[in-house]
Amino acid sequence: MEFLKTLGVDDFNPGAYFGDGEWSTTKDAGLIESFNPATGECIGSIYGASEADYERVIGTAQNVFESWRSIPAPKRGEAVRLCTDALRKHKDALGSLVALEMGKIKAEGDGEVQEMIDIGDFALGQSRMLYGLTMHSERAKHRMYEQWHPLGVVGVISSFNFPVAVWAWNAFISAICGNTTVWKPSSKCPLCCIAVQNVCNEALEAGGFPPIFLSFMATGHDLANRFVEDDRVKLVSFTGSTWVGRNVGKRVAERIGRQTVLLVPLARPPMQGRHLVGLLLHQVRLEDIREEAVIAKPLALVIERNDEQVAALQRLQHRSTIFLSGGRSTGIAWYFGYTETHSITQRAAQPVENGSLE
Repeated sequence: MEFLKTLGVDDFNPGAYFGDGEWSTTKDAGLIESFNPATGECIGSIYGASEADYERVIGTAQNVFESWRSIPAPKRGEAVRLCTDALRKHKDALGSLVALEMGKIKAEGDGEVQEMIDIGDFALGQSRMLYGLTMHSERAKHRMYEQWHPLGVVGVISSFNFPVAVWAWNAFISAICGNTTVWKPSSKCPLCCIAVQNVCNEALEAGGFPPIFLSFMATGHDLANRFVEDDRVKLVSFTGSTWVGRNVGKRVAERIGRQTVLLVPLARPPMQGRHLVGLLLHQVRLEDIREEAVIAKPLALVIERNDEQVAALQRLQHRSTIFLSGGRSTGIAWYFGYTETHSITQRAAQPVENGSLE
């Protein structure tokens, strides 16, 4: 299939990206095979990443973060713009791969890539609107303001039903905030990760930007568990089943890490028409959801989407402004580590010899 070649997807693919065009050469850590769910045909295979590969990925993400955080936010937005334009260029090919590997119809595959493009455009604009508060001070001739600081390495674990869009919703917002992102995709759709990584790599390298997006794929659960428990991963964004998400939540909480978890309920809540009810809560109980009304604090959103797009609703657990874009909810502040309050003592302008003020 020609679109696989266009996206740089081969019969056998490496399982980790280290940045600067370098991929893993490990071939003895297992093999992940990707199958067309409609025919059962093997589309391609990925060599699993080793523990050494994982360490290198995380180490690179940390090193890149130290320089990336110092780049002005509008410039970081330019990096996201280049990736977004590259996705526009490869929308047809990538949409075909999503349909082939995940099993969506072609229109839905293209639509998911469009979701990536939409959030990229949104992030570009948002890169110039990362505002901080100014505050009144008790001291005379003195002002105070706050400045948001990046968080660090952000980990994204995506589900098979949205193999590329979930990553973009996290990674593009994370990037403009000054973070680097490490992606662990679903083992059912690993080729989509390879393709997106290739597209973004080319765009970032052409623009002279560092490798802010990295990824790894592994057989078994050992590296995934290590990823979730890793103190170097400051935020874990997980999308998937309630059963796995509960385990992820516990592991991140044990190290007092930050997390944003989007779970598919164990039992479907009552539906009315095609409305999907999403509650943005610290804790959501199915028994709280009623067919006639939704009573929720601090926030409830009702979005009219198809059932598969439950992944579009992200839960927020942080003081932040909420930005809505096409059914997506993105908490910008969630991708920042902390705020720093600065104090400035103002001095009166002094006249100089020519009469101007200094």
